[in-house]
Amino acid sequence: MRNIKQKALIRIAGFIAVFAVIGLLIPGCGEPSNEDKGKELTGTVSIEGTAEVGQTLTAVTSALGGSGTITYQWKRGTANVGTNSHAYEVHADDIGSAITVTVTRAGYTGSKTSEPTGLVPVAVITVPGVDLAAKLQWLKTSSASNRQYIIEVNKDETIAPYDMSYEGKTEIEITIIGIGQEREISLTQNGTLFTVGQGVTLILENMITLSGKETNTGILVNVIKDGKLIMKDGSKITKNRNRGVQVADHTGSPSFEMDGGEISENVISNSSGGGGVLVGSGGSFIMHDGLITKNKVIFSTSYGGGVNLMSDATFIMNGGEISENISNGGTSVGGGVAVSFDSVFTMNDGVIKNNKTIDGEWRSGEGGGVNVVGIFTMNGGEITGNDALDGGGVFVRRTFNMNNGVIAKNTARDGGGIYVYNPTKITKSNTGGIIYGSDGGDNANTATRNGAAMYTSLWATGTSYNNTIGENEGLNLEPQ
Repeated sequence: MRNIKQKALIRIAGFIAVFAVIGLLIPGCGEPSNEDKGKELTGTVSIEGTAEVGQTLTAVTSALGGSGTITYQWKRGTANVGTNSHAYEVHADDIGSAITVTVTRAGYTGSKTSEPTGLVPVAVITVPGVDLAAKLQWLKTSSASNRQYIIEVNKDETIAPYDMSYEGKTEIEITIIGIGQEREISLTQNGTLFTVGQGVTLILENMITLSGKETNTGILVNVIKDGKLIMKDGSKITKNRNRGVQVADHTGSPSFEMDGGEISENVISNSSGGGGVLVGSGGSFIMHDGLITKNKVIFSTSYGGGVNLMSDATFIMNGGEISENISNGGTSVGGGVAVSFDSVFTMNDGVIKNNKTIDGEWRSGEGGGVNVVGIFTMNGGEITGNDALDGGGVFVRRTFNMNNGVIAKNTARDGGGIYVYNPTKITKSNTGGIIYGSDGGDNANTATRNGAAMYTSLWATGTSYNNTIGENEGLNLEPQ
C-alpha cells in the first residue's frame, strides 16, 4: 500500500513540474521571471476575424513579448466594450465604429494596442416572405435598429396602405427593388401607399413603380418626422389622383433625395398644390437627377404643378429635369416650381422646361417655369420653353439672385423671361447668366405686350427690357 502511495505522489509531482514548464513556455500562462519583472512590455497584438455584426473577433497575442497573465480591454472607438476576454462578439451598437483591443501583461509595465478594424458596416438582410404584404409584416415584427433591409419584388403586387414606422427602432434602411423586369406596387384601397416615419430611410431602386388610383385621396409616399426617401434610376411614382410625394412635418426634418427615376402624371385638386412633389414646413428636397413631368394641380388657386415649396422648405436642384407640368386655376402660379414665403430654392444645374400656368384652356397665372414668393438663387441650369400670362420663365414677388444659367424661349404677355413685381429684389451677376430678349434668335424669350427679356413693375410705371441681358451685364433692382 505504501509503495502505491509513493508512486501516486511521484506522478502528481511530475504533473506539477510539467505545468510549471508550460507556464514558462506558453505566453499568457504563469508569471514572468524575476529578471523580466518591471520591464516594458514588448511585441504586438492583432485582431483576427471579420468586423461585422454577429461575428466574433479574437485577440492574437502570439507576437507579444514575455510571459504572464494577459488582461484584455476591447474598445469601440474610445469607449470600453466587452469583457476581459481574448474574444469579442460584434454588436449593432458597434456599427460605424472601428474596434481595437488593448492588452497588458502581469509583471510588465505599459500596454499594447492592436491596429483598428475597418468600420463595422450596417447589417444587410434580405426580407423573407411569400409576397410583399408578408415581407412588410415581417418588418413590423422582426426589424431591428441599425439594419439595412432589401425587399425583392418579383411580381406586380397590390397592398393596403403601409406605415413604415417602427416604434423604438432607429437607423432602419429599406430598399425595394424589382426583380427580372419592371414591377408595379399599387393600392388595394384609397390612402397613402407608404408613410416613411421616424428613423426610416426608404430607397426605391431599379424596376420599381409605385402606382396610385384614379379615385385616391391619399399621397403615394408621405415622408414625416425625420424619415427619408431616396429615388434611384429606374424607379417611378406615377398616376395618382393626389400628389406623388409629400415631405413635410413641422415637428421634424423629413427629406427627399432624387438621384434618378421619374415622378409623373400625378394630379391633385387642392389649394396646397404640388402635383409631383410638395415640400412643407421643415422639409428638404435635393434633386441630383431624374424627371418630374406631366403632373398637374387643378384648383381655383393652384401652386406648383411640378414642385411646391411651402413655408420654411428648401429645394436644391443639382440636375435632372422638371418639365410639362401644369398649374391650372383661376389663380395659378408656378407651372414648374412654386417657391412660397420663407422657402428657399437653389438651382445649380438641370432644366426647367415646357411647364405652364393656365385657367382651363386659357393662358393665365404667374411664373410658367418658377414662381418666387420666397428666395430663388440660380447658379446654373436652364429655364426654357415655359409659358404663363406673366413671367413666362420666372415671376418674382420677393428675391431672385441670378449668378449663372440661361433663361430662354419662354413666352408671356408681360415679361417673357422674367416678370419682377413690387415689392421685390432682383440681382444679376455681371460675370454670368443670360436672359435672352427679342434679339436672341432661336433662344429669344417672347412677350406679346411688354418686356421680352424682363418686365418690372417696381415703380409706378413698368419698365421693359426687350433686348438680351448678357453675361457681362449686372442688375441690382430693389423697391423704392
